[in-house]
Amino acid sequence: MDPLPPADYRVNLFLVEDSVTGVGYPGYAQKCYDANFVAQHYPGYPYANDTISGYPHRYVLRQTLAGNAFGTSQTTPVLASGQSPALGIPYVFTMATPYVIPLGYNFDRLHLVASVNRYENGSFSGNYVINANSVKLSENITTGISSSDVVNNFNCYPNPAVENINLTFGLIAPENFKISLTDITGREVYSGPEAEYNIGAHRASINISHLSPGVYTLQMLGENSRVISSVIVSE
Repeated sequence: MDPLPPADYRVNLFLVEDSVTGVGYPGYAQKCYDANFVAQHYPGYPYANDTISGYPHRYVLRQTLAGNAFGTSQTTPVLASGQSPALGIPYVFTMATPYVIPLGYNFDRLHLVASVNRYENGSFSGNYVINANSVKLSENITTGISSSDVVNNFNCYPNPAVENINLTFGLIAPENFKISLTDITGREVYSGPEAEYNIGAHRASINISHLSPGVYTLQMLGENSRVISSVIVSE
């Protein structure tokens, strides 16, 4: 595989939501100009040019997380304009500003789409996507999953929460745990001290009143086990 020629290469990250529907009539004013298709799939709207209330729009762009439609050069290592990416060296995208998923979005239908782009200022043909990939957000922020048999009966409540999140769990062997919360970008918004937990039932509480409403990831990281759960902070 040959390296890419020297150019301005950028990384972009998009948050998209599948099957977004409008609220009430006219439901985002979606029209279908094929009367047969409308009659077959949307009974009650039998005519072409009818506005279909509640039409599910596929993969709607919710947010450009890179802050720039053409992407950003903020990678590790950072490439200056005119440099060529080196083969075998990973690139880590870091957001400059944290992003919290609004509560109005359907978390189970959200996807992150990442792309590597070639950028050329003032050119249409010089701007194009080199590679892209999509992952479903709910499949990467797992709820209540333990990577060890040491932890049992894990529970996180209330969820959604406004003031505090309570954790209850049991241990069949002693373990040292550090509890943290991160936003969608992986930025740590809460970091508790590492503590030793003995065999038996335990309870912990985290104050989240300072956090913006949205979806966060809670992680209990131990020496031999890890528990991950999604946490919704409400208004």
